[in-house]
Amino acid sequence: MPTLPPRRSRRRYLAQSLAGLMAMPAALLSGCQTPGGGSPASHRDSRLRALGFTPSDEGWSLNLSSKLLFAFDADALDATQRQHLLELGNSLAALGVGELRIEGHTDLKGSSDYNLQLSQRRAEAVAQVLRDSALSRARLTVRSRGKERPVCTDDTEACQSQNRRVVLIVPAL
Repeated sequence: MPTLPPRRSRRRYLAQSLAGLMAMPAALLSGCQTPGGGSPASHRDSRLRALGFTPSDEGWSLNLSSKLLFAFDADALDATQRQHLLELGNSLAALGVGELRIEGHTDLKGSSDYNLQLSQRRAEAVAQVLRDSALSRARLTVRSRGKERPVCTDDTEACQSQNRRVVLIVPAL
């Protein structure tokens, strides 16, 4: 057991130790700053926005309907869609995304049971491509939404095709 210095020296020793401990969080946090003064979170947020994600109640959401729509009653991805997903997966991995939820959706036609199965297959198809990207170690959760969350309810093909989609969600930290 170490011997303690005389009483006055102990107080000075404790005061110096306490001052050092109080300065430690500031020193640790300063090491987390990115060049230009932005925090890592704000950098990540701006990169997610650049990829097309928008803030949502659950974190960050990307509706792939602008780049990845499925044909009626289909769950297959073409080569262009696969390439886009690989690039997106690599970008998300570079941002340190460790968790991603993939939600499949369908149009309003057909039974609820069938649409839940179809939207599951769509989400699984996207998840498989993302697993082939740098996100392979990330926790990917697949969820089937069926026709429960349509983005358009008009009974036209143009409207219904917007519902045949997959949404990616980066949960809030």
